[in-house]
Amino acid sequence: AIDMSWLVSGILGGQRGAAPVSPPEVLFARLQDVSNPEERKRTITELKAGSKEPALCGSIGAGMTVLVGVLRAERGDLEVIREVIEIITNITHVPKGREADREYAVCLSNTDLLVRDASQVDTLLALLEESDYYIRFHTTQLLTQLLSNRCHQLQDAILKSPMGVSRLMDLLADKREIVRNEALLLMLELAKGNQEVQKIVAFEGAFEKLLEIIVAEGGSEGGIIAQDCIHLINTLLRSNVSNQNYFRETNCIRLIPPLLEVTNDDMRSLRDNKFSILTLTLELVSLLVSSTTNVSTYNNQTVLTQNNIMNLIIRLALGRMSSATTRTRALYTLGDIISSHTENQAAFFNSNLMNETTRQTQPCLHRLTLVVLQSKDYAERNAALHVFKQYLADNPEGQVALASTITPAPEAGPQMGGELDPTLSIGGILVQALLGWEAMAASSAPLPNASPAESPSISQVPQVPTVPSPAGASSGGRPALPTWFAACMLSCIIHENNNVKDLLLRIPLEMPRPGVGLITLLIRAMRSLIQAQRVGADQTVKIALLRVLCVCMDQSPATVKAFLQTPSNLPFLVDVILQPQQSAHVAGLCALIIGLCFQFNEDDPASEFSKSALHGIIMHRIGVDKFMERLDQLRKTEDFTQAELGTSGRDDDAKNTIYSLRLYDYEFTLFYKDAYDKVQRLIRQPFPKAKPQHRNLIAPTTPVSARTRTPLPR
Repeated sequence: AIDMSWLVSGILGGQRGAAPVSPPEVLFARLQDVSNPEERKRTITELKAGSKEPALCGSIGAGMTVLVGVLRAERGDLEVIREVIEIITNITHVPKGREADREYAVCLSNTDLLVRDASQVDTLLALLEESDYYIRFHTTQLLTQLLSNRCHQLQDAILKSPMGVSRLMDLLADKREIVRNEALLLMLELAKGNQEVQKIVAFEGAFEKLLEIIVAEGGSEGGIIAQDCIHLINTLLRSNVSNQNYFRETNCIRLIPPLLEVTNDDMRSLRDNKFSILTLTLELVSLLVSSTTNVSTYNNQTVLTQNNIMNLIIRLALGRMSSATTRTRALYTLGDIISSHTENQAAFFNSNLMNETTRQTQPCLHRLTLVVLQSKDYAERNAALHVFKQYLADNPEGQVALASTITPAPEAGPQMGGELDPTLSIGGILVQALLGWEAMAASSAPLPNASPAESPSISQVPQVPTVPSPAGASSGGRPALPTWFAACMLSCIIHENNNVKDLLLRIPLEMPRPGVGLITLLIRAMRSLIQAQRVGADQTVKIALLRVLCVCMDQSPATVKAFLQTPSNLPFLVDVILQPQQSAHVAGLCALIIGLCFQFNEDDPASEFSKSALHGIIMHRIGVDKFMERLDQLRKTEDFTQAELGTSGRDDDAKNTIYSLRLYDYEFTLFYKDAYDKVQRLIRQPFPKAKPQHRNLIAPTTPVSARTRTPLPR
């Protein structure tokens, strides 16, 4: 039985409101002078009463070495040890939210007096060897409090103690749950931000002990204790390559699958504790496979898939899970598992989901495409796009395979409030989504009275507002989002793969008609861009189409040649750049396309648009200063500078808002800056004069409104 007489006497003594406390200096002098045990106990009791008075905490803290000396000298007297622990706890308790108070500074100062001497910390750690409940529990609480006050200093002191971490780890094996649970909180504080501590804790068997506790607490059905255990595992793994490898090498990964298993009832309605367990476990998996510095990440990805973890996460990510937050978190984790891993990418490509109701199967990649384009939750769309990007990372065969599924788009895009056609191939769905804004715009507002065979002069094109509308906020409600995400996915398919670019020049997007040439993605995207400019569509639509065109033409002379063969393309880009109030994004990307045409145009003097002709257009029609200014303006936009920071952009908890749209990612900023530097160098080189037939583009005095209309490419 636990002796509680000390607590009763303390309460009764406090109620009687006995004699006032003597000055701490007098009490410490008496404590050092007297040898009578009872007198020493009375002195310590009086010090304990004084420690509850904020005004006396500083004076009592000045005697910290005396208090620690009592802990060493009175190890056999548990009652004295208890009271000294309580004194130290009281005078180091920092009041939260009162940082400006004197009491706050005094308690931190008292903490410094204790932890600056490693031998004093070792004395506290030695108390953990006692079996007494109170001493073990409250010493653990005291250490947690000290870590909260002065984490780094106490971590260093514990590392200097020969058995420091071992004593703390023994607390996790305490049969008394209240002691063990307090030890979990202590270990969470101890492991924060110190890789050396994390390594020692891991090699002391922390992973095995924590996983045992999780199982004992009910696994995925466990409560707060199981959650604290997973949280501690994650803390030990975060940014610690050594521990990540050790976790795999000790075969701990095999114990993860039960934590990710869900029933059909869970899919319909997720309880709070199950939601927390799933979230923490998905984070654990991501920590094992998202490191860019761990050469063993590939091995971790392999072992996770071998233990069926990828299939469990696919169900959470792409199944009918009711929690959008869980789906989003699972999608990011799935992307990390398959990123640049050939076998896992192939396994994902071959995976199917079964509808629990209809019992019909659907390819996971097909389901993923629909989530990106149709989900009502923006964060989920972004996460699904992350999976798509990681599936194609270092996967040129996958890029070609998806490009080959591009098929002619239906005559009409998705109607207002309608859905994409799920029976189409992945490529067909992407083309339908990319161009679907046209049908939506047509259904929401009539187009100007102009022949579809004509492209209007720039004077007839509605100007883009000086202050751009929020990304995605187009007149049709949300038609820009499917177009935007389809453009992102197509860009991933095309990115740095000339086989794909050559293939796209041969794939028709419209059924062949007599007298009409092959309508490819390049031609169809450019036609859509011209129409977007003509009807004043939201800038997100234009940026999406321009990004696809940029990726197509990068390092592809064949695509540049095909682009320049349509006479209206180049004049259109020049006119957009010269519009005074044009969006910095749209004008900058138009300038980039001209720069790419100039950079990758095969220098054939007999060509209608030779390199020298393009040089003349940049130097004289646009003006080199204006041209570079347009490129610079895009680089200075907030969207671009934010993307340059290279943050992951993960927004698991982002609100469902179209205003969260990111116009660029880190990879695009690298591509843009590289092209910018090369174009800047190239245009400074001397070129022969342009051929006379391009005077309409070179002459700076030609009025835009007087230019003859050129046919809109079909």
